[in-house]
Amino acid sequence: MARRVAVIGLDCAEPRLVFDAFADETGRQAHLNGPIAKALMAHASELLSKPPSIEPVEILGAKVP
Repeated sequence: MARRVAVIGLDCAEPRLVFDAFADETGRQAHLNGPIAKALMAHASELLSKPPSIEPVEILGAKVP
């Protein structure tokens, strides 16, 4: 099972953003290829106004209390 480190959602002006952070690339790939992601993608046209953009990012710094 993928170990998710953090989930951050921003309810802001378009585009809405959700960040999932994982300990490593293996965990990220397990999440992206898992059953929840497959179910979301199967219904993306019903749930979202346009297809989701899933892109890797590099975290340059973070401070979590």
